[in-house]
Order: sequence, then C-alpha cells, then structure tokens
Amino acid sequence: MSGEKSLESQKVSIVCCYTSKAKLRYLDCSLDEQDMAVEKVFIDNSQGRFGSAASALNYGANMSSGDLILFCHQDIRFKHSDSLSRLVKAASSTLKPGDVGGVAGAINKKLYMTITHGEHEAAYSPAYLFNGDSVEVETVDECVIILPRETWLGHHFDEVVCDNWHFYGVEQCLYALAHNHNVYVLSADVNHLSSRGKINDTYYRALRRLMRAYENKFDYVSTTVGYWPRRHLESAIAKRRIFECTRAIAVRLGIRDA
Repeated sequence: MSGEKSLESQKVSIVCCYTSKAKLRYLDCSLDEQDMAVEKVFIDNSQGRFGSAASALNYGANMSSGDLILFCHQDIRFKHSDSLSRLVKAASSTLKPGDVGGVAGAINKKLYMTITHGEHEAAYSPAYLFNGDSVEVETVDECVIILPRETWLGHHFDEVVCDNWHFYGVEQCLYALAHNHNVYVLSADVNHLSSRGKINDTYYRALRRLMRAYENKFDYVSTTVGYWPRRHLESAIAKRRIFECTRAIAVRLGIRDA
C-alpha cells in the first residue's frame, strides 16, 4: 500500500466499536469536519454482541474496503479539518505492509505521543515529543491503531490470545516485531477524551496470557500503561496493584485527578 498510491487515490476506513451513540458523536462529528472523505465502519456493541475487541474489530475490518484502516476508540477527536489528512499522509509515507502505526506508543519505559487528552485537551505527562512525522516504538496504544490493509490481512487481531478488551493492539505490534516489521508512533493532531483505561484483574489476566504467548520471543513488554518484564512479571503486577490502590485512595480524597 505505502508508496504505491497517492494520498488522493487512497481509500481510508475508520473502524470503531462503540457502546454509546452519544459517545460516538465525539468521533463522528470530527470526521464530518475533515477535509477528506472516509469510509465509516461503526460497530454497535451496546448490547454486548461481541465479547472481545479483537472479534469486533476483525468484523469491522472485514466489512471495510480501505487501503489504510484506522481503528479508533469512540472518544477520539481529530482536532482540526486537516488533522486526518495529515495523519494519513504520515502513515502512507511511513508504514509498509506488515507494519503497525498509532498515535501514542512506548519503547523501553519511554512514552511517545503528540496527542492530548481530556475535556481541556491537556498534554500527556510524562511523554516525549519527537521531531518529524514518526518515531519507532515497540507497541502502540489502542486508542488509535493504524494498519495498512496488508498488515491486517496478514495477521488479524488475535481472538484467541486476546479474548477480552485488552492488549489486542499490543499483540498486533508484537507479532509485527517478531516477523521483522516495524511499529511507529505518528505525529497526530488528536484528542483522546479518556485519560486512562482501567487496570484491574481482567487486565492482569490478559497480560499473563499475552506474555505466555510470546514468552520465547520477548523478555519484556513495554506499553503506554506499564513496563512488564517476563521473568519478574508477578512482582511487577504486585507493585502495580499497590500503586493503583494508592491512586484510587488519592482520587477519593481529592488529592489527585482520576
């Protein structure tokens, strides 16, 4: 896909699994304001039709026809009229078949992103900015996953390893790296309304399942919400449980924001 078609001739699909039409409007209205046409594939999961993000997004991707597929959360907003076209241009010049892109990502405990978050569109902290259109990372955040169609055709989201709502994008990245492809964070003019996802027992179970699937390939997994070493995984999980408990208490006491 990359390098073969001009930006004007590429077809771009936006795939989103949503649980609320009201929340979906945040994304949908911003798409209507863009200076380029897109194919919208919105999957209604308000009644729990799909049991995992992987199954929902594979269903949506199969329905789509774009050369480039952007898998977006329902609370993503492209902030200006040319935000999407600039992101597509960066993706088209960077991603090759098999590669994975995103708008936020991590490599060896460092976070890279240019996006903002929350109602007031605050910068993420701590996070590193970067020069140019892209930076190589190890995994991308699931808020926006960008795949050339060939990448998805070569490896669908894994519905066995990721039979839940966590790590489906991370698994896609690990598969790419294990097969000598690259993962990039792209410069993006995007706001993510949610500040952070939930770190709970479901998350830890999914993490253990992912680590077992790739235990012979990676010594650690670095994500936007944690650095997880294979050999000391349970210790890392225990420390994170303490951190999350302390954080929740601080939020309840009004010492810090959620």
